[in-house]
Parts: sequence; structure tokens; C-alpha cells
Amino acid sequence: MKPKHFIFLVVLVFGVMFLYIAKFIINDDYYMINLMRQKYHVISTEKKVSKRTAYDTIKSSDSTSITDDSSNLQHSDATTGTGLNLLLMDSLTEGYVKEMLTLFRASSNGELDDKGFHVPVGALCGIQSCETGWYSSTHLLKSYLPYANGKVVWNEAYLGAAASDMTLSKFDNTVVNKLGINAINNSFDSNYTTTVFQYDGWTGDNAVSKMNGSGNSGRSKGDHYYLPDVLTANNRMYSDGLKAIHLTDFDSSSVSDGFSATTYSLIHGRGAGGFIQTTFGNGYTYKGEWSYSDYIDISQLTSEELLKFYSYYPELGDNYKSNHMNNSEFFAGFKAGSEMRYVVSCIAAKTDGWYLSSSAKDYCLDSASTCIRIWNAVWPDDKIETSEELANKLDSSTKSLKDAIKEVTGKTISDTDISSVYRTNSDYDDIMPYHWGAIFHVVNEHCDAYTHKYSDGSVPFFVQSFDTVMCGEAIGANIVGDYVYAYMLYEGGMGNVDPTNPDTYLNGLSNGSTFVPQRSDISWMSAWGVDTTSLTKDRTNLLNTAYNMCQTDATYAQDSTTMNKEFDKKITPTVIDCSGFVSKVINNTGFTFQKRSTVTGIFYDRVNYEVIDHSEIKPGDIMAYLYPDGGHIMFWIGESAEYYSVIDSNSISGKQNGPKIRRVSKTFRDVGTDKGPKEDGKIYFFRIKALDTNKYTTHAQNYN
Repeated sequence: MKPKHFIFLVVLVFGVMFLYIAKFIINDDYYMINLMRQKYHVISTEKKVSKRTAYDTIKSSDSTSITDDSSNLQHSDATTGTGLNLLLMDSLTEGYVKEMLTLFRASSNGELDDKGFHVPVGALCGIQSCETGWYSSTHLLKSYLPYANGKVVWNEAYLGAAASDMTLSKFDNTVVNKLGINAINNSFDSNYTTTVFQYDGWTGDNAVSKMNGSGNSGRSKGDHYYLPDVLTANNRMYSDGLKAIHLTDFDSSSVSDGFSATTYSLIHGRGAGGFIQTTFGNGYTYKGEWSYSDYIDISQLTSEELLKFYSYYPELGDNYKSNHMNNSEFFAGFKAGSEMRYVVSCIAAKTDGWYLSSSAKDYCLDSASTCIRIWNAVWPDDKIETSEELANKLDSSTKSLKDAIKEVTGKTISDTDISSVYRTNSDYDDIMPYHWGAIFHVVNEHCDAYTHKYSDGSVPFFVQSFDTVMCGEAIGANIVGDYVYAYMLYEGGMGNVDPTNPDTYLNGLSNGSTFVPQRSDISWMSAWGVDTTSLTKDRTNLLNTAYNMCQTDATYAQDSTTMNKEFDKKITPTVIDCSGFVSKVINNTGFTFQKRSTVTGIFYDRVNYEVIDHSEIKPGDIMAYLYPDGGHIMFWIGESAEYYSVIDSNSISGKQNGPKIRRVSKTFRDVGTDKGPKEDGKIYFFRIKALDTNKYTTHAQNYN
């Protein structure tokens, strides 16, 4: 054999071997040979590159079926929601801020305890800032760690305590004993009887976190000085409170962060009984001379009705934040958490259906200069300069309850009925135990929770009433928590975070990062353009299950044996391919008909899936394509003119290895129009037939 023939033969053999190996090293997304056969010509001719460059382009961008365009996600596209970007804290250098926020996140994710519900990070930031505030001349939330020489004493030896003791994860009662009680920060607790979230029985039972401090392991009750135990006590109170107000079977993913923040703040500040009193317009009192059960019976309402009525007050903050709040103006005029009582008074004064009592108006006028500054921060397009102008603004919303009901509903309710149903003879000032008055709300809707009907036998209108200070703290937890979180990041060293610019800390998803909110939350969806208002419970649960699986350490692999073993919803996956991911998400959400399947299996399953037109696609539906030798399948969550937003499991060198949310260029593949569908490499869209039918009971599955 001539040398040149031998060389040709060797090249041919190795070429065949290469193509054979390529078929098996590629994942189930699609077959490399088909990819090269279809795309090589286009790249070589249109871009005028060499054969080697053409192959490199294919391999780097599409060797696993679709181009990952997460890195091209524009910042403005990723910040349309209200959820905090909790990934930002991971970029902080180790320090006080990072440790505190990381503990907040661990608490909100259920990592510190097994309570039924967990307070979101933004709510923790907002409540703590309103309750105990910041270290002097900073925006650092307080703890029991001392503040000396212009900084928090963190992770450094101090008065006999080792450096390791002086961290939030270790600072406990044994460290306090080493330092001496007078050495710790007591700026919020001069009597050493409260915590950074104020006193709420933190040392009671069921307040022991899964973490241990420097020397408190084996404790039977919560450690008053140990932040993880204090956070666990928060979650205990929130869970117990929701149970007391008959709200334990609701889907927490269906409510806003503002709902969670406001509801917990009210329970935290006034107890579950006080929450019920105020929510149903009976005014708060701590004197104990009456029982709200004589006026209110929430057992008469369904869970759906309770959730509706409980949502009215959180919506005051949500609507202001979404429709009116100018962050730059607001936070330039807002100075301290204690000023939230003026903030809520100003918001109520210009919001239909909300009113101030006479004492609430007078309370604002007694601090006119402060309230004028707050008014101008809250309503920068309607600024005022004098106390007379302030009085005029507040006068329009200062009414008796009887007059307020008349204005909202057009009905005149007798004085006797006002007193019998709502327990006041005027505007709640007569029963309010505080001098700062009340903020109250009238809705043109009847409510069956009132034990007394109107004298004509009709069902009373729904009314809410809150003392001004608690009303302010609750709305502060809603609208200020995000700002406090951002300022903590800024003071922790993140100079690119601007607390007055939400685009720098809400749902930032640049460089393909995945937003990490509380489990079963919906705020992450807004970052990807999902209209959450139109989502059904089934779709919300399906998407959150997929999202939660993205938070695991599962990697991409075509390992059928392992995927079969890990298919049960109780098992967190370690490896999973694209079809395994879609199958497991559907099954683990509650659609138990779905067993582990392949792309082909779902593609041709007309019993459980229907082919839908592209124009019919909704978040939670499926998009897939198939070749004779492979394909890919993923969940569709949204799209723009240029991109699809999807959740899938894939393997893309340097960008993805396992489940992830990402954006994919629409140019990578055509959409098929055949209702068949066909194995033509085009995208087809599918819907689970049982979705939204109530045939299956669904839930958002979490993974440890």
C-alpha cells in the first residue's frame, strides 16, 4: 500500500470513529451529526469562516441543542418584578452584612426549622428596621454584637471572647456570659428583655433552631441572644398566627411578598387576636375588657374568602409601591422606621376608601414639619409647603365611620348599627388605647364574618381599622424592606447597588444567574416576564416545582438507573436529563399519571398531552422538538420578540449543567405548524390535559 493511501485510510477510520463517538457523547437534546449536517453549510457560507471555525461555532453554541442566551439578558428585562435578588448577598465579602442576610435567607427558605410558614427576607428587613432600627450613623440592622470604633465587632476577639464567638452564627448566651451583660449592644434593649425583633416570647418552647451557637447545644428552649433561634421564633409566630386566623391551607405561592410581610407584621405586632380585630374593623385594644369573638366569627368564611379579606390591607402597600412610589424621592425624604406612621397616613389620605380618625390627623399636624417632608416624599407630584396645606390634604379623608361608609357605599348606617357591628361610636378614637389615632378602610362589599347584622337584617359592609403606629409598621415591612436589604448590601461593600434604584437589587439576572427567592414564591416569575395574575394554582405549582429543582445540585446526565431511583417526589435528584426533568417535575407536582419518560414518549403521548398552537401557549406548557436520533424538551414560561424563556435540564459547556431557567434565541429553530407533530427538528408546543381541571391535587414540591 502506498503511503498516501495508508494515510487516507487512517484519516477515514478516525473520522468514522469520531462521528460514532459524537453520537453517544451528545446529550438527548439532539444528535450532533444532524446538527453538523444542517448547520455547517449555513455557518460556512453566511459567515465565511473556515471549516474548523464552523465546527467550533457549532460545538460551543449548539452542541446541546439550543443556544443559551442567558448572558445576553438585558438588566431592564430582568427587573420588572418586586422580588429581591437574593443572589447579590453571595457576592459580598465575608462580614457582618453577609452573615446576617445569609441567615435571613436560610430562615426564609426553611433551613433553620420545620415550621409550616417562613417569613420572607424583605419582611424580616422591614420589620426589624421598624422595630429596632440601625446601628448609629449606619444602615446596618442591629444585633447584640457590640458597636465600637465605628464598626460592628464581628469575627474578632473581644473582651475575653474568641473571634469565632463574635459572629451571628455563634453569638449566644454563653458568649454574653463571657463578655458581661454590659458589654453587648443594648441600644434597643436597655433592660435586656427584648430581641432585635422586640419581645415575643423568644425563649419559649419550639423556638430552637437547627443551628448551635458557641455553647448552647442541647438547649430545650430558644436562646434569647442567638439570632437563628430568634428567626425560628419569628417563623413559629408566623405559622401559629396563620393557624389562629384560619389560613393554613392556602398556597403561599399565590400571594405577594407584600402580603406575607404585612400579614406577619400585624401578627407580630398585635397578635393573632389583634390581627382579627383590626382586619374586621373592631379596633385594636389590649385592655382585655372584651372578646372579638362577640363581634367576629371568621369560621363563617371560606379559606378563599378569608384570603380575599386579609389581602385588602397588603394591597394598600402593594398598589402604592407599584403605581405611585418614586424610590428616589421617597427614600430621600424618609429618615427612620418610626416615620412609617406618617407615611401610611399620607398614603391613606389620597387612597380611595381609606380614612383617618381625628386623632390620627392631629398626630400628623403635631409634627407638621416632619409630616410635610414625608408627604412630599410620598407624593412628589403633589408637594406642599405649609401646615395649612397639610391640614387641607388630611381633612378630605378625616371622617367618622358612618360618613365614610356613606361615601363609599351610598348607604346610611344608623349610629346603633355602627356601634353594634364595629364597636365604635365615631371614628375609633373612642375605643383606641393610643393617642395617635386610627387608619380605617371601608369596602363596598358585604362580609359574613360579623356576628351582628344591621338592624334591617342585612349583612354588614366590610371595614378594617388599625392603630396608626401598627399600621405604619406593617406597611413599612411591605414597602421599606426591599430598601433596607439594598442598603445593607451597599454598606456591606456593594457599591453598584443603589438603594433608591430598584433595578440594582430587584431580580437582577445578568450573566445567567438565577434569582433565588423564598420557596414557593412567585416573585421570581416576574423577572422572566411571567404574568402571575393569570396563573392558575396548577400552573403556579408546576412552575415552582421546576424552579425549586433548579435550586438543587443536580447535574445533567443520561443515567436512567439513577433517574428511576430518584423519581419519587421525596427524593432530591442528583442527576437528570431534559426528559427526566420534565417528567419528574410533572409527577412531583401531583400529576401522578406521569412516569419517567423520554422526549419521544411525551412527544407522541396523546392520552395525557395535547398539541397546541403557538398562539395558545401559557406558562407551564411544554415546548419540544424531535429528530429520528434525538430531541429536547423544556417548560415554556414566556417569550419576547427575540427570546423564549424556558426551564430545562441541559449541559452547555461553561453555562449550564443541570436544571436552569434561561432565555433562548428564537433564531435557533423554526416553529412547526403540523398538528402531527413531526420529527422534523421544529418546535412544537404541548399542554398537559389534566392541567387546571382539578382532577389532580397539586402542590409546589420543595427539594432539600
